[in-house]
Amino acid sequence: MSGSTLKHWLKRLLQVVVIVEVVWLILINSALQLPMTQPLINKIRPEKFYLSWDSAWSWYPARVHLKGVFANGQSYSQQWQFSATSVSGSVALIPLIFKRVWVSDVDGSDIDYRQRPRPNVDKDVSHIEPYFPEITGREKSTTITTPKNKKRPWYVSIDEINVSGSHSLWIYNLTGNLDGEIGAGLNVRSQGGPFSLDAHSLDLNLGTFYLNGDQEVFRQGELKGSMGFAEFVPRENRGVQMFNFLKLDAEVNLDVNSLAYINLFTVGFEGLQVQGKGHVGGRLLIDRGEVLEGTDLTADADDLQIDIASLNISGAGAVNLTRAPEPDNKLDLEFIYQDVKVEHDDDDSPLLTGQGLELNINVDGFLLPKEGEFDQSRSIAFSIDGLTVPDLSLFQRFLPEKWPFKMYGGQGQLQGSASMSPTSIAVDLGISSDEADMGIRQYRFNTDLDAALKIDNPAILSNNTRVAGTYIKLTDAQLQNDNNDEKSEPWEASVVIEKGELSILTENQKTDEEHAVDLLKLLGKVKTKELLGNTQGLLGFEATVSSLAWLSILFKDNHNAKVSGSGTVSGDLFLGSGLLDVGTNVEVSSEALAVNILDYVSTGNGKVTLNIEEGGGGANPDWLMEILLTDASMARSKQATAGIQDVEMSLKALVKDVTFDTEVNNDFTLDFKILSAKVTDMDVFNGYLPPDSPLQFTKGTADLSADIALQREDADGWLKLASRDLEASLDKQVVGGDLFVDMLLVGGVPTDMMFDISGSEIRLDGLHVLGGEEDFDQKGWSAELTLVRGETTWTDPPLLDVEVELHMSDSRPIVAMFRNEKDPPKFLANMMKIEDIKGEAQIKMHDDTLVIPYAHAVSDNIDVGIKGVITETTGTGVIYARYKKLHAIVKIADGKRNVDIVRARNKYLEYQVEP
Repeated sequence: MSGSTLKHWLKRLLQVVVIVEVVWLILINSALQLPMTQPLINKIRPEKFYLSWDSAWSWYPARVHLKGVFANGQSYSQQWQFSATSVSGSVALIPLIFKRVWVSDVDGSDIDYRQRPRPNVDKDVSHIEPYFPEITGREKSTTITTPKNKKRPWYVSIDEINVSGSHSLWIYNLTGNLDGEIGAGLNVRSQGGPFSLDAHSLDLNLGTFYLNGDQEVFRQGELKGSMGFAEFVPRENRGVQMFNFLKLDAEVNLDVNSLAYINLFTVGFEGLQVQGKGHVGGRLLIDRGEVLEGTDLTADADDLQIDIASLNISGAGAVNLTRAPEPDNKLDLEFIYQDVKVEHDDDDSPLLTGQGLELNINVDGFLLPKEGEFDQSRSIAFSIDGLTVPDLSLFQRFLPEKWPFKMYGGQGQLQGSASMSPTSIAVDLGISSDEADMGIRQYRFNTDLDAALKIDNPAILSNNTRVAGTYIKLTDAQLQNDNNDEKSEPWEASVVIEKGELSILTENQKTDEEHAVDLLKLLGKVKTKELLGNTQGLLGFEATVSSLAWLSILFKDNHNAKVSGSGTVSGDLFLGSGLLDVGTNVEVSSEALAVNILDYVSTGNGKVTLNIEEGGGGANPDWLMEILLTDASMARSKQATAGIQDVEMSLKALVKDVTFDTEVNNDFTLDFKILSAKVTDMDVFNGYLPPDSPLQFTKGTADLSADIALQREDADGWLKLASRDLEASLDKQVVGGDLFVDMLLVGGVPTDMMFDISGSEIRLDGLHVLGGEEDFDQKGWSAELTLVRGETTWTDPPLLDVEVELHMSDSRPIVAMFRNEKDPPKFLANMMKIEDIKGEAQIKMHDDTLVIPYAHAVSDNIDVGIKGVITETTGTGVIYARYKKLHAIVKIADGKRNVDIVRARNKYLEYQVEP
């Protein structure tokens, strides 16, 4: 083509362009200015949209400028309104024929946008509906639920939207204003088609935003960066599901009145909610619902609240949100409290107060859980640096109700750390107190407390939970029974778990509906006390205690049985359903073990074993308790010195259905054996005689043994005493011999210290008498005393009511004792030996008073009888003697004696003893 031809065509093209431009300017500007244009446009789909403007023009084809723009519209579920000071953009005209709207280079200023939902019968929004915006020309109407007409959809694509100026938003019940610039692109298809947004440039100064009219959400801040949504179908991804398509890279700096946005990052932690207000600053990166590396967002709050598992944590603090780089690559949410208060929902007082609490939450970084999966990498951890426990009793709620351990009160300090993931747990917590008030049912301790809880299990599905290192130390403690105002002397105890493996989950809890354990999910549903109440496993422990009084809990004062002293304790505790189970065995060793039984206290080297025989894993197991004492001493409970030495004894009791309930007193048989013992001085038994009794033991030792079975309302067994070279004073004479006692227990009520000793026998051999006038010391003499009926109450002073039968080999020692009386009758002085003497007697003792209603021995030629009362201050009575046809009576009154032979027998028979 020649140059002239090219110029010709260029000239013709220029003419066409000029003509088109002139025609465009005339036609489009005329159309934009005509009064009928806007009504015609709004007749197209009035139910869908409305458009108006104050002025409009176009300088060249496909680009239009509008001022005072206003538009509104509605979809099936939403209504909206848009206005702007000015808007301009370029539109591709030909694609409009095919329902394609291509707009580019859109410039807008001073945007006002409003949106509200069309009420849905399935979703009640009446509580916030008064705060929805007004939409000009649109009545509030319900969501359209009828099927949509099948029409070809519109495709809208807007490139390079640039907005500047001052803008306002009112979306649902949220209102606010902002200044700045926005650069974005938008793609949408009608008929519920896909939607995408790319706000690639944000530089905004945020004003105050409100909820429900006057509730500040945030005020005065900055937002820079980009935000958008990858293509998605809104109808199929409503609400939080939109986060799966969110793309965000923004730097923020603003004051917020709600930190609820943090809950977006705590997915997978059921029951955890964050609230509060403060200043938020930093960078946040999100890509299709995943928080990316480089995120570093901080919230400084004067009021930071976390609700988790019925606990409310509140106070001043900071929240740091970061995404770690590879290989860890976890999203870390860190809560740091400077001043904190931890409360339970059901309490009026705080559990913890003070400074020094950090809480860390780690998740995989996705804002929403993946379908059919849960985040195995998520974890929660906290560390405590010396928080105050104002009232220890508030922690009782975390212990199973069937445990006997009680927290009554006192203040303390808590420190340590704990962490948990879906399949692991680690705890290292310590608590201390100078004034802890604790107890086991009615037994309460006022004590200094130092305790630590150590739990470790990295794989809860395959491993048991280790608790080795857990310990509790009590110092300066006093044990007090609620039913007894007396407090014990201060004592100490230290218990350390040397080995221990527990299962804190039942088999049903280890598999949920997805066949995978999720400890975090489980703890959101199950209370701590319920988990502890299901614990199973083994604990091996060692302990030192300065008081063993707690062992008496099993006896509950039956038979006046108690244990005291200090020592070491070790053993294995088997747990089932949170309680001690069969196989539990405990061993106590003590070099100064004191055992009370009835009216006696024995102290020596001791060993105590405790075993659960059956009923383990329940609230009331059967306990077998065995106590062995060696190289021990024994004394009555009120004796200053122990007259029984070299004691080797044992106690054995199977206590069924043990409960720590103070109202329940378990029946059991207490097997009490004295294998061997040495009475070093028989005068220890003078305590069972009235204080001024004419009979007092003065010399002698004895061997002692016993085998007794005691029940609450029955007793069975025997006690044997063998004393050689025994001496006693009897009315200013010295008598001696060998004493053998075979005491039987054939019944009684041991709980009241009452015993039936019928059938018991006392034998005296080789009796000798030393007196002022005559001595008797010859071998071959013996006397036997049999209790045909005997009842005693083992109290202080003791009670006694017996009927006895007596058999003496001869009368020689009796004659010697009569001859030692002052001015005895001549016939008594000349009395000969009388053999085979038999007799009977009734003896009573109460209130330190010995009563002998009668005691009478007879033979062919001799009678001897005694009647009298011996009290603490005096003795009165008569002693009668007959030899053949000669009679005499010794009268005793006010410490004086008088021998009478006139009507002696009648006076003896007429004499009555007042009990």
